[in-house]
Amino acid sequence: MKKLLVIGTLAISMSYMTSSYAEPATASVAAGSAVVAEGVMAAEGAAMIAGATAAGMAAAIASPVVGAGLGAATAKVMNDKIFTDCENQQKACDAAQIGTYTGAGVGTLAAIGAVVMEGLSTAGLVSIGSVVGGGALAGAATLVAAPIVLAVAGGGLAYLWITYSEEEEIAAVSETE
Repeated sequence: MKKLLVIGTLAISMSYMTSSYAEPATASVAAGSAVVAEGVMAAEGAAMIAGATAAGMAAAIASPVVGAGLGAATAKVMNDKIFTDCENQQKACDAAQIGTYTGAGVGTLAAIGAVVMEGLSTAGLVSIGSVVGGGALAGAATLVAAPIVLAVAGGGLAYLWITYSEEEEIAAVSETE
């Protein structure tokens, strides 16, 4: 019912604004109805906007926090399951363990930095999500995923780098003998 009242009042208001032949009585009724309807609409709209803003802020705050926790958990699982008890490559595994936690930390800082740069709101999440071709949900997912992805990448790259460096050293020593 309120929607019909608002739509009807807005239609009357718009016709009043576009008509150069409006009578004073009709104009005052239309203006009074518009003020009442706009007041009701403004109050409901303000409540909806406040709720949406609070939800956007909560998502913008929660996403990096959740991402930090999951990034640290990912680093721990990788370190416990993959980068422990390395028989031949202990030096590479040690570097990978440092790399996983470093990657999770860098990802968390990147997520926090993105929220600070783009704003603590739904619009900020949309802006972040647009980088990966999505909206607010994609932005929140990106903020959660950044520490996880960088933990995996940091550990994996550290392991590969040290392993490759050691193989190069072994090959160089073999050639000189």
